Amino acid sequence: PEDWEIVRGAKVLGWDVADGSVTLAKLASDVTAALGGGRVSATGTDGYWTYRKYSDGTFDAWATVSGTITNGYCSGSLPSFTVGEPQMVVSVNYGDNAMNVIVTVQAKSNGTYNLYFRNGSGGNITGGYSVNMQLHGNWQ
Repeated sequence: PEDWEIVRGAKVLGWDVADGSVTLAKLASDVTAALGGGRVSATGTDGYWTYRKYSDGTFDAWATVSGTITNGYCSGSLPSFTVGEPQMVVSVNYGDNAMNVIVTVQAKSNGTYNLYFRNGSGGNITGGYSVNMQLHGNWQ
């Protein structure tokens, strides 16, 4: 195969790069499935979440949320179609002290999440925050 071809078994998976760029939308559905996650079956928004659902019943979603931390705690809603407890990863923007913030994440099966903010010595943090969140879970 050529350097740019994707081979799975004896089959060369095709894709269109005529304009020199490669995007998920341009990849043949066979390539998308070979890379994991199945075929994209739906995309959209749900509340503050942007999501991509896959034919294998999984989804990826992402959001940025800002607010005020009260007593080291905040909570919110997961996408409405979430089944079970998804994997959740967050990155925090908390002013100049972001390196000293420890965030514990709890994505719950009742459709909500909790974020617990602590400083380096274990004390609660209060004040404004911005959190980038990413989810991977099941929608069916």
